[in-house]
Amino acid sequence: MKIAIVGGGESALAAPFDNAEWQIWTYDNLQVPRFTLAFDVPKILTDVDGKVSEFPARQIVEDFGPFWFNSAPSWLVPFALMVGASEIALFVDGLVDIQHLGLQHWMWTCEQLRVSMFIPRESELLKPKYMYGF
Repeated sequence: MKIAIVGGGESALAAPFDNAEWQIWTYDNLQVPRFTLAFDVPKILTDVDGKVSEFPARQIVEDFGPFWFNSAPSWLVPFALMVGASEIALFVDGLVDIQHLGLQHWMWTCEQLRVSMFIPRESELLKPKYMYGF
C-alpha cells in the first residue's frame, strides 16, 4: 500500500494526485484535487465517501510509544505503518523545529522497518536542524 501524506505549502503540488496507486492522506481541512482519508488528528478521520471514524491514537501510542507525536504528520506516519504501508511519501512544509525533529524520527523509524519513504529533494525534512557539536 502506498500512502502520500499531504500538508500545506508548495510541496503539496508535487503529490501523486493523478496516480491511483497512491492513497492521499491530508489534514487540517486542506483542499486537494483528490484524497483517500482526511484527518483531524488525533480525533477523527473521514474517508472519501464522508464516513467518519475515530482516529486510533491510543493504539498508535501503544504500538509505537508516547514520544514524537508533535504534529499531524507525526501521527500519520506511524498510522500508515500500522495499516501496512509499504511506501510512504511526505509532502509537508512549514514545520516548526520540534515538528521537524518529530518527523525526522519517523523517517528514521521507516528506514529501520525497511518501509520505503519518498520526500521531495527540496524538502526541509532532508536537512538536519541540529547536530550537537557541529
